[in-house]
Amino acid sequence: MKYKLINDTLKTGFNLHCFRSGGGLRVLRLERILQGENKSYYAESYNFYDALRILEDDIIAGGRKYSDVYGVIEEYYLTGSFSSGENLDTWVCGGKPLDISFNFDTNRFIIDMSTKEDIHAPQEIVNKVHENNIPIYWKTSHINRIFKSEQYVFADNSIGCSTSTIPSRNGIEANNEMVTFPRLSYGDTFEDVLEAAEKVVDVKFEFEWEELSDIDGILHELYNLK
Repeated sequence: MKYKLINDTLKTGFNLHCFRSGGGLRVLRLERILQGENKSYYAESYNFYDALRILEDDIIAGGRKYSDVYGVIEEYYLTGSFSSGENLDTWVCGGKPLDISFNFDTNRFIIDMSTKEDIHAPQEIVNKVHENNIPIYWKTSHINRIFKSEQYVFADNSIGCSTSTIPSRNGIEANNEMVTFPRLSYGDTFEDVLEAAEKVVDVKFEFEWEELSDIDGILHELYNLK
């Protein structure tokens, strides 16, 4: 097993958090916080998979001081690569979340790559707004709001499409609607779950929507928003 120590450490209740630093480094922090204990292992590198190698070495050493590793044993990089490598390195390079843990109920590893995604007007709605120059009302099951898309004229007289939400009875309105798009992968070993996660890197966020044409139905939906 290539990452046996990471595998075994996660099975003792540690969680692995992976992120990209401001300078582009791939940073890995493997830690367990219990009452009276805060144990952690650390790695950073220009590439996600190279950081995994360094993390294995840090576990072998029982955890090391930063100054004893970088610039001494490992290269000290001021910045990481902003051009991504293999699958999961692409994900981390893009500044997206990646958290790995072991679920004791299912006895499996889990990678959480869930993201916050913006609800925007579907292209079909945008096309109809441009063609007919009338507002279109629509909804999606992801958010309990009614959306209104209509033509917008820019300063240079070019035509665009503007989308907003209609205020509910209590006056709440939110123009930037975000939803959580779950990306969860599972595996029997750490390597298995990495392989499973690599397959969802390119999965795009899509949502179902429904156009509302009945004004009475629109008002009914509007005043029943929670």
